[in-house]
Amino acid sequence: MEQETFGFFELLTLIGALGFFIFGMKVMSEGIQKIAGNRLRSILSSITNNRLSGIFTGFGITSLIQSSSATTVMLVSFVNAGLLSLRQSIGVIMGANIGTTMTAWLISLLGFAKFSITNYSLPIIAIAFPFLFAKKQKQKYLAEFLIGFALLFMGLGALKASVPELSAEQLSELKSLANMGFVSTLLFVGIGTLLTVIIQSSSAAMALTLALCANGLPVELGAAIVLGENIGTTITANLAALIGNTAAKRSARAHFIFNVFGVVWMLIVFKPFLHGIAGVAENLGWWVNPFQNPYDAGAVTRTLALFHTCFNVINTSLLVWFVPQIERIVIRMVPEKIGQEKTSLKFLSFQLLDTPELAISSARTEMMNFITTVQSMSKRLGDQISNTEEEKFEKAFFRIEKYETEINIYHKDITKFMVKLNQRPLSKEVSRRSQTFIEVSNNLESIGDLIHTISKTLQKERENRGTNPKSIQKNILEFIETSNSQLEVVKAHFEPSTEADVDELLRSYEKTRGIDLFSLTAEIYSEPDDENNSLETGIESARMLMWAEQVNFKIGNILKILAKDPLAQEEESD
Repeated sequence: MEQETFGFFELLTLIGALGFFIFGMKVMSEGIQKIAGNRLRSILSSITNNRLSGIFTGFGITSLIQSSSATTVMLVSFVNAGLLSLRQSIGVIMGANIGTTMTAWLISLLGFAKFSITNYSLPIIAIAFPFLFAKKQKQKYLAEFLIGFALLFMGLGALKASVPELSAEQLSELKSLANMGFVSTLLFVGIGTLLTVIIQSSSAAMALTLALCANGLPVELGAAIVLGENIGTTITANLAALIGNTAAKRSARAHFIFNVFGVVWMLIVFKPFLHGIAGVAENLGWWVNPFQNPYDAGAVTRTLALFHTCFNVINTSLLVWFVPQIERIVIRMVPEKIGQEKTSLKFLSFQLLDTPELAISSARTEMMNFITTVQSMSKRLGDQISNTEEEKFEKAFFRIEKYETEINIYHKDITKFMVKLNQRPLSKEVSRRSQTFIEVSNNLESIGDLIHTISKTLQKERENRGTNPKSIQKNILEFIETSNSQLEVVKAHFEPSTEADVDELLRSYEKTRGIDLFSLTAEIYSEPDDENNSLETGIESARMLMWAEQVNFKIGNILKILAKDPLAQEEESD
């Protein structure tokens, strides 16, 4: 039979199939991130200095979301934000390298076996599709994950069909390339590196490699390409670190060193190691030896998956004892820049923008911190009103000044982060939620400004030896207590472990409407006019009541906004 030609149309078909696979991987990864996004961030942020826990964390998260790039980009962003130390991140990187080998097993066992999940992709989509219209968001996210899973294997099937089957002549040419010894191995390592850099997905590069091997590419050349993919996959993290701080760049560089060192020692023992892996699998009765049965696609792809896993496990086992040395090397490679700008907020980093669910999760945590700061500021205002001692009054005033600066930083950074996130392609829910965060942030910043203004007015009155009528002080203190309890309701809305209660939000909103501070104004002017309660003091007291009324109005705005928030609706329906 005459060998079919591989022309421009066939090349486009191959690229399209690869795009199909990557899209399926993306939908599946994003679906699982939506289901467990906040948990992933919490797990990563709570890692200790224990290297073993870091390795298992990196392995678990990467196995779950099927993307070492997403794990390493997330990791770099946490290092950039100061959430993780450089040493902690190295352990997670090692685990992520093992976790990414699960993709090869998934493909070789379910995509290239006699029982191929590809045949069941459309039924899986048929089952999952109705859940896209479910009221509960978690059911929608599960449907997205299942559809992505099905699309991934449909893309893999298209990839297998579009990769040209190698003719006897082409196979002999490839084998001649393989017979150049160490040079041929280096050549295909370079091909694997270039392939991954171009595709920007080690999973897709691995899928393409397995498809080529299933269609006749010798297993030793496929293994060399796999080694190159381990180097190429580090490029994603290094690109993410370009706009990060020194710590982020060091973390990405550690990923590069770890993988390159592993490839170097593997190249020394490459052929004996690969033949040994194939021999062990044969002796254990797992599958036939691909060197003796090169046309058994299942044996070839599984041998590559086993090679990939053993390489990364052994490399991690070797280098886990040299984490401090790797840390010192990358510190020398990337010296600290004098006067480099640090991140303002602990959990936010622009590297997270590529994973919207994790970005929203991190912003949600910062919103809780923002609200806590506003509450602290309000409590200090209460201290300022109720304290007659000069020292305590001044201490409360200066704390409010400090909180005002912090609140401005929160507002500026959260708003900037949300605006940049909105420039990305987002789901309807994420887009609405980001808009909610911006609106709440604006109102919180206004509340901070109003409290600061009241505090400065109290300070001015203190300097002028004036005091507010006790009835006004009492009512403002009661108002502060009520405001803080309402802010507690707002904060609970952002707490992942607490279910949002729309009814409670609406009840608190009605309570804000029932507060009428202006009715107290008459009491100001009915007080006796003496040296401590002059007309000027009464006017300032009236202004403070007006500002307090505005604080109440802003809290009411927040409660009303959150009652319409998709997050509240989602958790309410759950």
